[in-house]
Amino acid sequence: MDSNDNNENRNNIDESENTEEYSLDNKFGEDGDESEDVNEILQKSETLRGSDSDDGDNSNDNDNDEDSQEKTESEESSEDEVMSQFTDDGGEKSEENPEDLEISEEDKKKKKKSKFIMKISIISAACVVIIAAAIIATFVYPDFYDNYFNNNYVLKFEGRNISVDDYQIFLLYNQQASDPKSSATDMLEQYLVLEKAAKDRNITLTSDEETQAKSDASDLQSQINSYFPNVKNISLDFLQEISSIQYLYTKLLDQVATENGYTFNDADFQTALTDYIANGKQDYLQMDFKYIVTNSADTTAEAKKAIEDGTMAVDDAIKQYCISPYYDAASGIQTIALADITFLSADDLNSLMNLEAGQVSNVISLSSTEYLIFIADSVYRPTQDEISTSYKPTYENGKKSDIFQTQFTQWQAADKVKLNQKVIDNIDLNALYGTQSSTDVLPDASDAGTPDSTDATT
Repeated sequence: MDSNDNNENRNNIDESENTEEYSLDNKFGEDGDESEDVNEILQKSETLRGSDSDDGDNSNDNDNDEDSQEKTESEESSEDEVMSQFTDDGGEKSEENPEDLEISEEDKKKKKKSKFIMKISIISAACVVIIAAAIIATFVYPDFYDNYFNNNYVLKFEGRNISVDDYQIFLLYNQQASDPKSSATDMLEQYLVLEKAAKDRNITLTSDEETQAKSDASDLQSQINSYFPNVKNISLDFLQEISSIQYLYTKLLDQVATENGYTFNDADFQTALTDYIANGKQDYLQMDFKYIVTNSADTTAEAKKAIEDGTMAVDDAIKQYCISPYYDAASGIQTIALADITFLSADDLNSLMNLEAGQVSNVISLSSTEYLIFIADSVYRPTQDEISTSYKPTYENGKKSDIFQTQFTQWQAADKVKLNQKVIDNIDLNALYGTQSSTDVLPDASDAGTPDSTDATT
């Protein structure tokens, strides 16, 4: 039994050494010097094993046990010698080595840390990609932010956003237009183009003009607050800005005309003056009229006869015959200037302009229930020289305006305006206007002097 045990032990040692030899050869077979050292050591181990095996065959059982123990110790020493060459500290290589366990735990921690760092890196990389895409989109599509994130502007011009709040003033000015939003947008664009053109030419307001513009803006804000409670947050600075346009426009008109070589042509002016005297009487005649309105043509004719016969003074006839609201005692007797009479036919208007002071017009039908007569209260017919003097600025402004309009069209084409149409479409005009009409309380927008203004007409 002991002999069999010894043989079995030897077989186990052989298998262990063969396994060790295989692993070492695989690991170091390609290394020249190290491979040779290992083989020499293994050969020595084989020799020792062979010698021990021969001695074992001629010994008794007790000697076999001692020899087996000695060989085992020798083999372990040889294996330790082999392994000592391939360990960091020359010690035994054991799976239960505490240092190996510590290294294993440390490796696990490092792996977890590596995974965490990798996740952070991936997230960071994704954020960088998103930010980079946003930056690229901003440069490639400059309006990317405004189109998708900014809902408080209606128009972008020269890097400036006009807010919905400030845009409201132009909606008020254009309340009676067939398309208030389109008209308001056009008007706003004109103001901004004019302002830029003035700025490019260093055209500024005088201190008196600035003071007047501030006063105009303050009055306008008070009117808006009083009559349009739903219109909120129009900045006073913006109202002052648009109030300044009328002063800038006049200066800009002259500057652009000079830039384009305008000179006064007297021969052309005389031709235009002759036409103006013949057809522009309503502009240069200075006439004021009192009036009587009644419910029937006969009653109006009766009032006319009483004044012309001298049986009644004009004011007495007005008090007796004129119906409300054209006359009431609280308001007193009113007059109207020739230039403000816009509701008559051309024939009735020409007949009216031929009256002298104290004369009465023919009976004019306003409707089936209203009939009217005018009484010339004051009449002044200027001389041709006076007409020429007063007409010359109008003539020159007309010529300059023609030049300016051509230039203005070029500015509009060159100056890019970006509309935020989605925001404009969402503005509720009914909520904005309420029941109040802007024409009853706000000054005429044409007073600001845009290219569409009537200030510069031929």
